Amino acid sequence: MTGGLARLAEGVPMTRSKTARWTGLIAAILAVLPAVPLTASSASAQNAERRTYVLSGELRRDLDAHQFDAAQYEGAVTGIAEGLASGDLARVLDRATPTIRVTDGDRNTIVAKDRLGALGDKLLKSAGLRDDVMDDSQTIVRGDEIGLARGIFWISQACLDQACTQKKISLVTINLP
Repeated sequence: MTGGLARLAEGVPMTRSKTARWTGLIAAILAVLPAVPLTASSASAQNAERRTYVLSGELRRDLDAHQFDAAQYEGAVTGIAEGLASGDLARVLDRATPTIRVTDGDRNTIVAKDRLGALGDKLLKSAGLRDDVMDDSQTIVRGDEIGLARGIFWISQACLDQACTQKKISLVTINLP
């Protein structure tokens, strides 16, 4: 050890101000700690993995009234939010139908989800969209569809069998901001 940290370890009083002493001590400690690179995208992805969406009681009642599977809904919202946070369009579209309706201004088109390209990039660059998706106050329940983030994403539930005992929630529409 050298400098102020060595003197501090030896019990020798330092003559500099308290602020300078603490600054030196912190710098010395940081110098000996192993460097762990953390990029913005990896930090964002790590935070996305930690945050899981959970329904509010009021929205759960609305979903129950429309016979939506709450667990699938929570999974879809979490998946979309994680994809937005990490910049991973494939994760956003993980639960999408093979073709998806996309509205961009006055244009309303049906696009294969694997061909979204530039439209997907525009979507991923929208600031704050992840938090909007997870905000129940910005959720719209209308008939057999649910709008997330003030209607930017629309998900729907389809029956997988004749008796509708098995259901699947899918992303069906994206209204680009």
